[in-house]
Amino acid sequence: MVNMQQFHIRESVVFENILPDEYYDVSNALSVSRTRMCLQQMLDDPPDIQQLISKCMEYNNEFNDILQFMTKNRQIQLKIQPIFHWYINDMSISSSCWLMESVLIKHTIAALLEHNGTNLLETDVKKASKIFDTAIKTREELLDILDLWKWKQLHYNILHKNWHLSKIYYLKTQQQLAMIDVGISKQTPAKTLFTVSQRAVKCAASAIKMWPVSVNVQILHLTEALRYLFSSNILWSREKYGQSIYRIQNWISKPIDAGPYKNIQEHFSNISFLLNERQKDNESIYFHKIEAGLPLIEAFELIHSNEDVPHPSSEETNVENETHATLSSQKSVE
Repeated sequence: MVNMQQFHIRESVVFENILPDEYYDVSNALSVSRTRMCLQQMLDDPPDIQQLISKCMEYNNEFNDILQFMTKNRQIQLKIQPIFHWYINDMSISSSCWLMESVLIKHTIAALLEHNGTNLLETDVKKASKIFDTAIKTREELLDILDLWKWKQLHYNILHKNWHLSKIYYLKTQQQLAMIDVGISKQTPAKTLFTVSQRAVKCAASAIKMWPVSVNVQILHLTEALRYLFSSNILWSREKYGQSIYRIQNWISKPIDAGPYKNIQEHFSNISFLLNERQKDNESIYFHKIEAGLPLIEAFELIHSNEDVPHPSSEETNVENETHATLSSQKSVE
């Protein structure tokens, strides 16, 4: 289980005391106030996470109606100006801007979905991936709100577009890892797993580019290790035995933590055995020189590729290029 962020609504907002009666239906305003108050209580004493997510989504939909009304009727004078005041992990966030409330509730929904999906990775990776889809769509809606807010002051991470983009790319990386985990259990061919792992590398590199924090660096290391493992398997199937061994020796030499992905973790747990077996076969049967093959495209170069980059297939090898790629990639994620 991962730790869930702490969300609290600090101040109540009574919408029927804010919106003028002659312009907005009082019964609708009352309903939104009650939903927000109920959510405030649920956040202080969280029930089942799915119930909490459902209540957040209910309030989000109701508040969106008010926000659309406010956007179309900017000339209306409010009875009083509300203050939207929340706490996120003991950080006070307060604003009189209605867009801030929309950002806060959407961020809460996305964070709760991410928490729920991450915990499900241990038992149901397919369901977790679908939940991540909803979290991604929620953050994309949040980005649309930020585009509307031209005069915002960037005091908080949740007001930075790149911060949310980093979250989106991180979740997309998790989705690719979930696909790999399922693929390993179904003995999917190495070529297919390589393609998916390279997509994961691209997403992880994009997450770092948007917001360079340790969690993004860690997941890039995991995706890179997978990419080079599947590359090694491809090379072995192509009878490039020395190059296959080189991939493992130079890219997967340290222990890898795959987190909740059981099949991936089991794959890495068998790396030493796999390497020993390949070395024995090579020393007794094939007698190939342990050398670098053609380098894989570097992680941050993948960001600019619009299509899947195929695994190198040329018969030629270039030791100098791969050594350079190894050093460059290692420096880029340190």
